[in-house]
This record gives sequence, structure tokens and C-alpha cells, in this order.
Amino acid sequence: MYEQAQVEREQLIFDNQDNPDFIPPPPLPSLFVTNSTPEGLEKSLYFSKGFFSAISSEKGLFNSLFGKSYGNGENNNDIVLNGFNGDYVATSRATREGYVGHVSGGIVCFAQAGSVETVLEASNGSGLSERFFMIVEPHNLGIRDFTIEN
Repeated sequence: MYEQAQVEREQLIFDNQDNPDFIPPPPLPSLFVTNSTPEGLEKSLYFSKGFFSAISSEKGLFNSLFGKSYGNGENNNDIVLNGFNGDYVATSRATREGYVGHVSGGIVCFAQAGSVETVLEASNGSGLSERFFMIVEPHNLGIRDFTIEN
């Protein structure tokens, strides 16, 4: 169903590419993101009516979302912090539309080594780390013996 809607949207844009009065429809909202900056996440809130889900098995999700992979490493955690409680936000941005409304969302990262440290560093006293349930299991690399038959 989503794929069909995406094909129809792309066909509509293609069919009207020579029409100067045509206003393309907004992108379709995605239920989950696997990698996003906080700015990208904020921008998607308009289309999702304030809901977000960020899910990944890669630490890159945290690196992007918490500002470690770009800029000077500073991060804007407000959407994540407010999304935990379903709080109201009203943002104003110079280069894009802000978002006004309640935000509700969750983040899941099946932790790799260093993921917990990334959250703790990004928290910087903001309460971000307290909003995560973190479990780190010991890895089995080099421990299992596959030569023994059961």
C-alpha cells in the first residue's frame, strides 16, 4: 500500500513536471527512520502529526541523532526529550518550517559497543540518558566453541 502510494506520487510529479502552477504533494511519511539528524526528525513531524520512531541496529543512529557525526558535536535533543513524555513543542527555524504541536516518539538501538557511551555523552546533564532503558549483554565473539557436538 505504501509502495503504491509512493509510485502514484512520483507519477503525479512526473506528469506535471512542465506545469509551472503545479505544487507537488508532500513526501509520504515513514513509520520508522533508521538514521536521522535532529533537524530531519523535526521536519518529519509535520507529515507524521507529531509521531516519530527511530529504530536501528547500528550505532550510526545515535551518532546522527545526537550530533556526533556532523558539525561541532553539539546536539539539539529537544524533540527526543519532549517526545518521551508527549510534550508540546513550538519551534521556529530560520531555514525551514518549524513544528508546533505535541510530539510523541521512541528510539530503539540494538546496542553495539559504544552506543551507551554515546547516549551518556550526548545527555550532558539534560536528562536524555534517563529516558533510555539500557541493557548491555556480554558479546560472544571468540568465546563459542563450534567444534563440540551436543
